[in-house]
Amino acid sequence: MLLILLGLICGVSADIFSSMATMKALVGAEKDIPLMINAYVEREMERLEYLRKCALFYEWQKSLVF
Repeated sequence: MLLILLGLICGVSADIFSSMATMKALVGAEKDIPLMINAYVEREMERLEYLRKCALFYEWQKSLVF
């Protein structure tokens, strides 16, 4: 009986520990979200700037032909 009770206590303790570790990982990941979003926005802005320059170049080429 004592062994069963000890087994239950250890099992609950292990579950709480793994849940705490998971929560710490989630909090750490949550802190990275703003950094990831800002990096994504920066890349998109660079891509759009490149597209804008391409459009200007093609308009310039078109103006030379006509």
